[in-house]
Amino acid sequence: MHLVEIILDTEYTHIPAEVKISCNNKLIFNDIIKSKKTITHNLKIKDGLDLRISKFGKTKAIVDAGHKQIITIEKVTLNGIDLKIDVAGVFSIKDNVYVPNKELITTMLTLNGEWSLSIPPTYSLPGHLTHAGKIIQREFVDSDVCCFGASNTYKPDVRCWPDHLANLSKLKVQNYGISGSGWLEITRLVEEYSLLVKSRDLIILSPGRFRFQLQDQDEWLNCNDLTKLPKESILRHETEHYVAVLSGHLCEFFDEISKSNRIHVCLDNQEEYELFQRTPLKKYLIPGIEFPEERLLDRRGHWDERWHFDFAKKTARHIGIL
Repeated sequence: MHLVEIILDTEYTHIPAEVKISCNNKLIFNDIIKSKKTITHNLKIKDGLDLRISKFGKTKAIVDAGHKQIITIEKVTLNGIDLKIDVAGVFSIKDNVYVPNKELITTMLTLNGEWSLSIPPTYSLPGHLTHAGKIIQREFVDSDVCCFGASNTYKPDVRCWPDHLANLSKLKVQNYGISGSGWLEITRLVEEYSLLVKSRDLIILSPGRFRFQLQDQDEWLNCNDLTKLPKESILRHETEHYVAVLSGHLCEFFDEISKSNRIHVCLDNQEEYELFQRTPLKKYLIPGIEFPEERLLDRRGHWDERWHFDFAKKTARHIGIL
């Protein structure tokens, strides 16, 4: 489930406003607002988030008397992430005397109308295996620790963290990282592997940003070129909205996997690592990971061997094998 929290405040000098709130076409609130109010709602998100806050009650009599009637949307969060409503939402003014219908970017609702915020879906998890993923799947073997990720998990010219983890722990460690991969393929690999083993430590170091998949005839390809997505699929305020929606999907997915295996997750960049710590996914995150810029190998976000060693050491301690 995903948790939406809406904080409203009000100011009025005569009659308070009536507010209706719908979330993905479901009415979740319908009442008079006389003081500051927090509304929370748990929902399933399959087709993105569509939030609508309607304000009613500013009659001609109230306007002519010069009375105030204001609803302020102070904050909206999804899974603990601030959705940047000051620039992401739109207020459609309608059904007012003296004022024509129009749209404003504001969170202060002084007139009648409907404020809305829409976030397109990220993607459904798990995704599909690419050609490389299918090869990896055929190589699955039981191990004490299994590692998943992209080029910060498997990079031929770098000794990555799974190798250091094996040396530190003296356990059997398998590396199923795929360069260029993302959450879609990683979750598919984790799901397939978890069907074969029980009570194992599955560690995921996820790449950053929005990586999706495209189908090319009979094969699936990983891609992060947003120009190849439909315009309506592009997330505004990309990182925050992406993490807000994706965190709920990931938490539901890992809750199922963790019934048979132990899940440990980390992001490979500071921004998303900090954002995910505010979400329900925090319970699976490896704590205390740092991302000093001097440890970067390049501008593409690849880390040097010293970073990989430090990450392996902290991970080993976290899961209790060092």
